[in-house]
Amino acid sequence: SQMVYLKDVPKTPWKLGYYTQYFDLSTNVAIDRILKALWPFRSEGFLQSEPEPDLYVPIWNFVTLMVLMTLVSTLISHEGNIAQSLISSWMAFGIYLGVNVIVVFTYLKMNGAAIGFFTLVSLYGYSVVIYSPMAILYLLPFRIFRLTILLGAAVMSLYFMELNLGLSLIHISEPTRPLYISYAVFCLKKKKKKK
Repeated sequence: SQMVYLKDVPKTPWKLGYYTQYFDLSTNVAIDRILKALWPFRSEGFLQSEPEPDLYVPIWNFVTLMVLMTLVSTLISHEGNIAQSLISSWMAFGIYLGVNVIVVFTYLKMNGAAIGFFTLVSLYGYSVVIYSPMAILYLLPFRIFRLTILLGAAVMSLYFMELNLGLSLIHISEPTRPLYISYAVFCLKKKKKKK
């Protein structure tokens, strides 16, 4: 096997070798990040301890979640068309994540936040890790339980994003944007109270 060193990584994203830096992480870092994403309430944020983003776990999780969503929706609806369900899951979730990442990244960059595109993609990928175990629990036949599970996963995912993007929002500091500044101060006060 040939080792790829960061100095050998192409500088342009048009070459495949450029992306090797986003798939180079240890198993311990991956497990730590997954645990932080599954239960974000016990951590200070995921980029504070390991600042380099990765795409390995987000892509792995995306594929796993699509398969799980397909199987769960097929089992719940009792329809046997797995191929159509898989295509629908991939398109719905892929469009949601793709559009959402691009819109949020554009918004943050327009307002001066210091966050990279692949960092944001990595954060979104980790923020949906919680949906994989929730998809399995979604098989339980109680409608209110399903809604509770979905709401709980959404809250945890949003909290994970707020926890990790809160620091990026601090960089939005133009005096013409008092709402954004007050949001950043609120995030800081909340973090100080936890300590």
